Amino acid sequence: MAQQSRNTIEFIHGPLDGHIEILSIAAEQLPESIICYISENIFRLLDGRTEQHANRITSAAIYKRQRRIKSWNYTFAAAIAPDQVAIEPMVKPSASDEETPI
Repeated sequence: MAQQSRNTIEFIHGPLDGHIEILSIAAEQLPESIICYISENIFRLLDGRTEQHANRITSAAIYKRQRRIKSWNYTFAAAIAPDQVAIEPMVKPSASDEETPI
């Protein structure tokens, strides 16, 4: 395991195992759970290569944030088919934001 600083979070197990993400906020402020869409592009981008167009999503990986002794990590919780992910808006639209039918 690579040395981890206070401003990073490491991904444990699953498709992103060993990836360390540099943070601009405190790890405590990150979501408790995240969904990462997995495709060949995600690995290309993490390796510093350019992304390819029209890359198909192969799965979605769910990670849960956990506190370790001196650091934080996202631990792999599950993988699901991408069409099984229900995407919910972060902020619910107000009545004034709703579209008016034409």
